[in-house]
Amino acid sequence: MNIKDLTQEFLRECFAYNPDTGVLKWVERPINHFADERACKAFNTRFAGQATGSMRRGKGNRRYLNVGLAGKTYLSHRIIWMHQFGVWPNQIDHLNGDQKDNRLCNIRSATPTENARNCFLSQRSVTGHAGVSVVKSTGRFRAHIGVAGGSVMLGNFHTIDEAIAARGGAETVLEFSDRHGEARYDFKD
Repeated sequence: MNIKDLTQEFLRECFAYNPDTGVLKWVERPINHFADERACKAFNTRFAGQATGSMRRGKGNRRYLNVGLAGKTYLSHRIIWMHQFGVWPNQIDHLNGDQKDNRLCNIRSATPTENARNCFLSQRSVTGHAGVSVVKSTGRFRAHIGVAGGSVMLGNFHTIDEAIAARGGAETVLEFSDRHGEARYDFKD
């Protein structure tokens, strides 16, 4: 089954979603979803009413809930978006950064730029501040920010506080989220 065949109507025949908890559950699926009546009964007996999904590593070694459907694996948050709104999102952004938190208030359809403006601090950061690095040859601090797929230099500064202030001002102008650049913390499975 192609992703284009996964309509909102079809997904609502497969799943029930609780927007307050973010839990996606199997419902009793109709016989036309299966090769025969025996397969239909076996599936519904085993899975109807059960929460869907399993954790798998995704891009950047992050863990996401996935669900198997019609022989393919899909990201649960994308299935939820289509289930609720009838359209496939370009990307889904988890507002609080927890990729397992699929409550409707925590997910949004986002462009790559919007998603990038709501991400954690890179684990490669030497200074502990997003967009602030050390210029080894001078010992000064450089501030930069991503804009339109590239990096814009905000300047070189004598102190880290000046560089952080320059970066913070640019984040405000470009409407980065308040959470952008926070240190990543581990969410419980």
